[in-house]
Amino acid sequence: MIDKIKCQGYPITDMLSILGKGNTPVKNYHYYGLFRSPFRDERNASFKVDYAKNLWYDFGMEEGGDVITLVQKIRGTSWYDALKFINGLDSMGIAEAEDSHPLFNIADNERKEGMQIISDGDVRSYALLQYGLSRGIEVTLLKNHCREIRYRCGDGEYFSIGFRNNSGGYVLRNSKFKGNSSKSDITTIPSSVPANASRVAVYEGFFNYLSHLSLVRRTVPDMDILVLNSVNNIHKAEECLLSHEIIGCYLDNDDAGRKAFRKISEMVEKSGKDIKVLDHSFSYSESNDLNEYLMKKKGLRMDISNESKLKIKI
Repeated sequence: MIDKIKCQGYPITDMLSILGKGNTPVKNYHYYGLFRSPFRDERNASFKVDYAKNLWYDFGMEEGGDVITLVQKIRGTSWYDALKFINGLDSMGIAEAEDSHPLFNIADNERKEGMQIISDGDVRSYALLQYGLSRGIEVTLLKNHCREIRYRCGDGEYFSIGFRNNSGGYVLRNSKFKGNSSKSDITTIPSSVPANASRVAVYEGFFNYLSHLSLVRRTVPDMDILVLNSVNNIHKAEECLLSHEIIGCYLDNDDAGRKAFRKISEMVEKSGKDIKVLDHSFSYSESNDLNEYLMKKKGLRMDISNESKLKIKI
């Protein structure tokens, strides 16, 4: 267990994020990265992480070590308590039986009747944070834009990343489940820059939205955002779409994505309004969507063996 923790089972960069210290390198090289120290405020990067060996060294402190000693120093605990903390993260994970979730293969209109939300809080579970990281989404983005939803279905209790829609429900995602807490609806998010409120960016799913933020290195959007949460929700997006002067579409490079783009274009044409509809899918044309494009850039690969089972390879 200790060998697993010290090696790539618990990468130091992921642990920095989990502990709220950020994991974005100031300088990044093939085998190592230079970060701002998690032990003090500083302008220059004096904290080195060796990716291959999973070791750290702080030039300011002239100290270094493995992921266990990192947790020990950041949390101010003993080596043994740091080990217990890291090992305890696994106990927060999702059950091993990947097909045991009672909502698999249940129609959308039946899910809401069998699900009872227990709590809605900040994303803290290691399993969910690690799932986000495996999809290329930084912890900060996941925490800022999503919630940790715990819910009961049948005799079991489960938890997922939740992305709120305009009806107050959630799109639910974890490594073993994709679904909704209630009837599917769109999600609209206002721009953080009022001058850009005439523009709207359209995405099929929230992982694509968060992927775009990651790619442009922003924590909040600089234009209005529309996440469809399903291409079947385009009719619900008409009022939002037609209230903008420029619609930028970041849809999937598949038949459903192309069909969705045509529907949006036809909707605008039918309205008679002078609105530009732009197709940005060419910028990630070799990938199915923005999330896949982000994962390729970060060296991540996802194999989907069936609808309910996701295998992550790094």
